[in-house]
Amino acid sequence: MPFRLSRTPFGLPYGLLLWGLGTLLWLLVLAVELKTPGKLRWNPFSFWLQRDGLAAAGFLLLLMVCAFLRRRSKAYAPTLAEDGLMVMIILVFPIEVTVTLLGIAGILESVSQQAERVQRSLPVGGWYVVLGELVFQGGVTAFIGVTGSTVEQAGYLHEWHTDPQYGLRELVTIPLIYLSVFVMRVSISFLYLWVRGISLTVFVQEARARQSVVTFLAEFATVVLSVMIAVVYTQPGFLPVFSLCAVLVALVALLSKQGEAAERQQRTIAEMKILVGVGRALSNPAQTRRELFKTLYEEGRALFRADSLAVYLFPQDSIKPQVLEWQSVAVNRPQAERRGIEAQAQPSGQWQSRSSTSEHEIPRPEVDALGLAEWCIQHKQALRISDVEREAGSYGYRWLTERLPYRSWMGVPLEAEKKALGVISVASHQARAFSEQDEEMLRALGQQLVGALEKARLYELATVDGLTGLLNARTVRAKLTEVFAKTLAANGQMAVLMFDIDHFKKVNDTYGHEVGNEVLQHLAKMVRGKLRDADIAGRYGGEEFIVILPSTPVQGARDVAERLRRQIETRPVPTAAGDLRITASFGVAALPSSAATTPDRLVELADKALYASKRNGRNQVTVASQPESSLPAEHR
Repeated sequence: MPFRLSRTPFGLPYGLLLWGLGTLLWLLVLAVELKTPGKLRWNPFSFWLQRDGLAAAGFLLLLMVCAFLRRRSKAYAPTLAEDGLMVMIILVFPIEVTVTLLGIAGILESVSQQAERVQRSLPVGGWYVVLGELVFQGGVTAFIGVTGSTVEQAGYLHEWHTDPQYGLRELVTIPLIYLSVFVMRVSISFLYLWVRGISLTVFVQEARARQSVVTFLAEFATVVLSVMIAVVYTQPGFLPVFSLCAVLVALVALLSKQGEAAERQQRTIAEMKILVGVGRALSNPAQTRRELFKTLYEEGRALFRADSLAVYLFPQDSIKPQVLEWQSVAVNRPQAERRGIEAQAQPSGQWQSRSSTSEHEIPRPEVDALGLAEWCIQHKQALRISDVEREAGSYGYRWLTERLPYRSWMGVPLEAEKKALGVISVASHQARAFSEQDEEMLRALGQQLVGALEKARLYELATVDGLTGLLNARTVRAKLTEVFAKTLAANGQMAVLMFDIDHFKKVNDTYGHEVGNEVLQHLAKMVRGKLRDADIAGRYGGEEFIVILPSTPVQGARDVAERLRRQIETRPVPTAAGDLRITASFGVAALPSSAATTPDRLVELADKALYASKRNGRNQVTVASQPESSLPAEHR
């Protein structure tokens, strides 16, 4: 994947940092390593055969163990523990050995991080990114070793390990060595995060939020222990060094556990706040099921850090067979798909998207996961799958491994008075994404959803047209009044579309009212699929419909009307009597307009424009500013 000119994990600034700075640091390290051109100051191969070679391997292992333990916490972990170990290696070994050990440690740490990313199904980039990470992290730690050793030589006029002393100079020089290591590490870490698109302000806030005084003192104790290990190592005695190393590892492990506990606590608090907010949003009695599912989808995914949230329900009409159906209104479509593209369900579980320029299939994973939702209903229990590829076969749905793009899936049944209503589920592209705590939260969210669905049902009875599913005339008038007042107060723009089906009376007379109802239902569904979430559509009466377009100029409203008109004209309506071709006439009125002084006047202007479309031949769009005249209803 090519580098992009953006601050992202695989952007061009990130690539320049890896290869540019990484290479520069290695060149500086190499310049220090070379005593004379073409000749190394020491032979690393013979060193490992000496007595200090075993100690060097042991300290390298100690550094890697502590780094591994600290990375168990996913929070931003302070670097005091690792910096203390670097100071220990700087004090114990000469600069040549220090640079080699820390360079190897940086490379091994990078390899460990890449392996963890692969295990967690996170993107790792191309081979040049992986290799760049190795070059960069190895160069950083090696250069930190050079920096600390330089401070050591400046403070002692020689290297401390050759002539260990304990006095006032040591009390000053050793903290300076640690400070140089810490400043170098923090500076490069900040730069590393910045090129990855992470704000430095956010980093500091996160670090401060997780760093208490007690934790800081415990972290600093690892530095003191590391210095003590270096001091004790200069004196004969294996047992004291081993004991201090064991205490250091135990302290780092304890800090890691403490960090995980603090992270879980903060996460729980944040999740409870989100859950309360979702519950408050769901408890709003003045919302339809569509609005309810939209709120649930937007807020619920953040609660579970999920890539998908879906709701499966049995149809409310008891006449239909009780087959679990995926509620597609839970999906928040991309902005580009909200107008101009129609989605049609296919028996294969795929959704086919058709536009004027292309035709392609879009997988609908919520449909593909219907079998897992049915399992929850049949067994009346929650289902949590950590890895779909490995576990789907255990539930008799091996086909999921080919069609469900998620690695983790979790669903819980929705019940009211011991009656199964459906299933709510979340899914993630990462394996092992959901915990037992997440399952309990999903149960709580499901209970809130059951109550919200009943409120939405009652609200729809009062506000939604039972045939088309659009707002009824009374409700759409109230919405129009609200939008009209906000537009005037903001000196903004809005538009109203009025349209109805041409010669609809002939459809009823020829095919019957049942087929006429099918035509109205199909038209309403098509209109909902072409509008933005902020747009409002309603059935104004009979075969006449109204659409309110907030923040839309007159030309934009005309374009929307023309797009709807073409869609109605070119797409036959599937009915029990076969595919019927219909057309519709449109009228458009917009604000600002000197003639539209009230909401009712705006509707009247759009209605007159609709009559003008019919008078001029039907199947066209007329804007209210054009000549208007009335047309008897029998000629519609």
